[in-house]
Amino acid sequence: MNSLLTRFRLSVLQFLKIHGILLELVVNLQSLHLLLPHNQYHLQQLQRTPSGNRQKRSKKTSEDSILKIFKECDGTARQYERERDRIAEELERERIRQGDVELQLQAQWLDFMKEVLNVVVTYLGKRN
Repeated sequence: MNSLLTRFRLSVLQFLKIHGILLELVVNLQSLHLLLPHNQYHLQQLQRTPSGNRQKRSKKTSEDSILKIFKECDGTARQYERERDRIAEELERERIRQGDVELQLQAQWLDFMKEVLNVVVTYLGKRN
């Protein structure tokens, strides 16, 4: 039981680490959103730049950074999903194990009560 608690604490710490990474990615996405043209005026200003190469390069760079961020988010999400599934399976195994232990204790208790009833029957049989 103690090892399960230790593993669960580690899983919680891993969850918090992943949560921190996701928050960092959200902040990066928000800052990237500020850099992207988000209204018609901003888009027109970018189109009016004298250097067409700079505009293409910045568009390519922003697309690359967006793809990189989405790939990181996807990888992090997949890692989080695998960790969540592993924890769920581990908890299900522990629940089943605890059910087995409970059934064993009930069987031992029934055996004990059976012995007690045999002793009572023997005592009452000798008394009569």
